Amino acid sequence: MISGFFGGLALLLAVIGLHGTTSYSVARWRSEIGVRMALGAARAGILRMVAGEVGRLVTVGVVLGVLLGLAATRMLRAFL
Repeated sequence: MISGFFGGLALLLAVIGLHGTTSYSVARWRSEIGVRMALGAARAGILRMVAGEVGRLVTVGVVLGVLLGLAATRMLRAFL
């Protein structure tokens, strides 16, 4: 039960971090998005651009998290 609680807490923190990163990226691209829309870009194209960037960040985060988790597991196994 405690493991489930901490797992849920970790998931909540990950979602909050992803939201912050996405908000920062969109705010940074605000003028570029405005120019693209003024030149006739479709909303789907802009959404695809933002989703692609977020997807890359999530992929890198998941890969690094799994690798670090495996390393931490091996280290903790030595202690236990």
